[in-house]
Amino acid sequence: MAADELKNERENMKTLFNYDSVLKELTELYLIEDHCGPSQIQDEYLSEVRGSDVLIILFKKELREAVKKEFLEAKRNNKSVFCYVKNNETQNENLEDFTKNEVFPNSTCGKYNDSEDLVDKIQNDLITYFIKIIKSTEPSLIKQVIPQNVFESKGFGSY
Repeated sequence: MAADELKNERENMKTLFNYDSVLKELTELYLIEDHCGPSQIQDEYLSEVRGSDVLIILFKKELREAVKKEFLEAKRNNKSVFCYVKNNETQNENLEDFTKNEVFPNSTCGKYNDSEDLVDKIQNDLITYFIKIIKSTEPSLIKQVIPQNVFESKGFGSY
């Protein structure tokens, strides 16, 4: 896979996490590409997967072995995984099989058309995920963390 295959998607995700007030409050974005050299990257990826609560994976045309390992590591460690597959891309057979047999049955998934669509889907899925987590663990925090209009727009009614 070319290093810049998902460059626009990564840049737009970075912008989302830096500027969305809810996600900025609830998350710390760690882009492994910004921190590692090629020789240590796989060990660092797996370590970060084990230490994270949520993993977001983007797929386009190919399945890299490292990404497959990260997904499987996340599932082994009971992490919440969100996977997004680019629409209208010819996927190689390995990616097609993996998404069909592993990804779609075992994670929150979506298909996206372009980077803006991807950002909208990630924002919606993560905010909904966090609202559910907060409601089930610390319901008193909802008003402090999630604006009422966001809470209501995700179908949770009023506070």
